[in-house]
Amino acid sequence: DAASARGLLRLLEDLRQRAGLTVVVISHDFSGLEELCPRTLHLQDGALSATPTAAGGMS
Repeated sequence: DAASARGLLRLLEDLRQRAGLTVVVISHDFSGLEELCPRTLHLQDGALSATPTAAGGMS
């Protein structure tokens, strides 16, 4: 459920910040991941596609 997902994201973010861990998330639902993942890679039809940047552009 949504509350459990938010709790998990908070836990992962806390671990990332406190322990300096790299977090790899594989998901079809990107809502809420922008705070956890400063960099994202997107696959489309099995190939890397242009990745939206925080500024709204593409890289």
